[in-house]
Amino acid sequence: MPISSAPLLAFYGGSFNPVHYGHLKTAQYLAQLLPESKIIFLPNSSPPHKDTAKLSYEARRAMLQAAIAECLPECDAHGQSRYSISDLEADASQRHYTVDTLQKLKQLYHNNELAFIMGWDSLATLDQWKQGLELHHLAKLIVFKRPHTEQELPQAVQQSLAQYPEHYLIVPNPEFDLSSSAIRQAIALTKANEPLPELAAALPRSVHAIIATHGYYRSA
Repeated sequence: MPISSAPLLAFYGGSFNPVHYGHLKTAQYLAQLLPESKIIFLPNSSPPHKDTAKLSYEARRAMLQAAIAECLPECDAHGQSRYSISDLEADASQRHYTVDTLQKLKQLYHNNELAFIMGWDSLATLDQWKQGLELHHLAKLIVFKRPHTEQELPQAVQQSLAQYPEHYLIVPNPEFDLSSSAIRQAIALTKANEPLPELAAALPRSVHAIIATHGYYRSA
């Protein structure tokens, strides 16, 4: 994969429902690992593999923007933030597949080397994605692997890794034991007139405030 003088753009896709410290620390860890890169969060309005429609794209994006402003102030040598948000998958009227998104990003940022961030569990099912085994031709795949991960990769994925090792970057995943679904469940267990559970270890203050103000994830 050719190397460009322009910064590497690493796209971090996900629901971010809500964004939490695990997401932010992962992005920060990668920015430190690749000092010339920019990390671009790519919230998905309608991922093919799960239902996140219970909270709007706009609401999740607002929390993500607040979290970046609060927790990721780092700038590059030109004074520009190293972290931003792409709205390429904002349209909730259609399903967004990674291969389609990467093709669009390739056209938009043709002078940059692109990377796409995923977890080991996603790599282990890559052969089931729409044109999943072709993604590495569009962007370098940065794969976070948890310590002691024993999940085996399908033969087709192993062959791709062996044939194109320069198209993949396997990095150890820091132990950020946080889950958006667990956070949503904790909030849902509180009644409308009760204070939110203590989430200081999981959520930036700005995100916690937005959730509390709007009553997101509360049970009826």
